[in-house]
Parts: sequence; structure tokens; C-alpha cells
Amino acid sequence: MTYGPVPRYGHQTQPWQQPDPANVRSWSQQSGPPAWTERPAWAGAQPPAPPWMAAGPPARPDRDPGQVMGIVGLVLAFVFSLIGLACCVGAVIRSHRAGYVNVPAIIGIPVAVLTMIISAVFGPTISAMIADCLVPGSGIYVPGAPAATCPVRP
Repeated sequence: MTYGPVPRYGHQTQPWQQPDPANVRSWSQQSGPPAWTERPAWAGAQPPAPPWMAAGPPARPDRDPGQVMGIVGLVLAFVFSLIGLACCVGAVIRSHRAGYVNVPAIIGIPVAVLTMIISAVFGPTISAMIADCLVPGSGIYVPGAPAATCPVRP
């Protein structure tokens, strides 16, 4: 079975042209890909960069973009641990993408986690103490003493 002449590399036979019967070979008779007849324009040189990469990588910002968020997250980690944890993680990601290391945010992450653990363990005991002290008439009041002593629930 023959399919027509093998065109030179880079040249296509037009569908309206009839193949030359003397030059027709089957695919089993071919010994590999066609030989190079001309050198491509890009051979031996670096291909041009796409337009979106032509300017190169973006410049590093002068200031760490996550520094303020890291400090806010560290402060919030002591009071509102979940919000502080979210701020610290966001600050670390933002700083990392800009090529900086955000130390306050890195410190704020374990502080927020420890604050959450401590509040989960001791929170019920502290809230029970506060509830006992808020009930009028509870505790022992000594006249002249600076503060009342509240009993702790067993």
C-alpha cells in the first residue's frame, strides 16, 4: 500500500497535486524521519521568552508585607488565640511569598496553640470560680480586708 511521496521537512504536498508514482514509497520502506534540509531559525540559540516572562521575576518588596500582620497576630495570640493563630499563619504565608522570614508570626503560632490548650484545660475551672464569686452573698467577707475570698467548687 502506498500513500504518496514523502515531502521534504517543512514542505507540504498540496491536496490538489498528484503524487509522482516514481517517488512513492510505503512507510515500511522508510528508514526513519526525513533528513533536515534547512536549519530552523531558533536552532543554536535560546528561544524567545513569552511576553509575560520577558520582564523577568518580580522585584522583592522593600518591606516585609506580612510584618504588621505578624505583630498583630502575636499580640492577639495571648488574648484571642484563634484569631491570633489565623493572623500569624496568614502573615507567614504572605512573608514567605515575598521572600522574607517573619519571626513574630512564627513565634505567634505556638503561642496561640498553647493559649488554646491552656484555655481548654483550665477554662472550665476559672469560669466556675468566676460564677461562684458573682453570686451575691457567696464567699467570705471580712470587714477591712481588701478583697473577698471565693470558694472553689469541688
